[in-house]
This record gives sequence, C-alpha cells and structure tokens, in this order.
Amino acid sequence: MIKEDLKSTVQDMIVAPSCHPDLQAAGKAWLYEFGKEGEPQAAHNLVIEAEACLQTVDGLVAFVNSPAAKKIFGDNFDNFYKHVEELKAGGAEYCDCAACKAAKVVLDNQSVILN
Repeated sequence: MIKEDLKSTVQDMIVAPSCHPDLQAAGKAWLYEFGKEGEPQAAHNLVIEAEACLQTVDGLVAFVNSPAAKKIFGDNFDNFYKHVEELKAGGAEYCDCAACKAAKVVLDNQSVILN
C-alpha cells in the first residue's frame, strides 16, 4: 500500500461515526501535515492512537455486557449484541466498524506511514 491510499483510508476513518475523538484528531492532524515538515510526528501520533482505539472482539464483548452499551445503542442494542456474538463466534479478532477497520489498515501499514 502507498501513502496516497492510506490518505483515503484515514479520510474514511475520521468521518466514521464510530471513530474515537482522539483517533479522529490524530487522523486529521496527519492529513493536515501530509507532505509537510510535521508529518513524521503526526504519523507517530496516528499510529499510537490507532493502537489505542482499535477494539478487539473481546473488548466488544465486555462493552456489550455493560450498562453503557444499552444506553448508547438504545433500540438497536439487540442488533448490536447479536452482531458482537456473531463476530465472536466467527473468530473475528477485531471490531468491524468503519473506524476499527481503518485503524487496522493504519497499523498494518505503519511502516509506510512512518517513512
């Protein structure tokens, strides 16, 4: 993957409703600094935030069993719960929301981002 492709991935990530504000800020900063003097530090910060925000399926299982999940998902909670169970049963390692998918791509390609 090339950096130009990763720009598109990060752009998609930062507009995902599930993107954590810290990851969103790091993504925006990296895009802003792309090709500029501040890019190396912004890239480093993006990788750190991607590592911190990428949610494992086990983390989702813990979350879905918390009172916060019911509050956040409201009427859609049952669908979310079922989806998390399907991810776990299917052997998924990570959350499959748009933000987590993009964060995984960032981490898988951190050598490209950091160079």
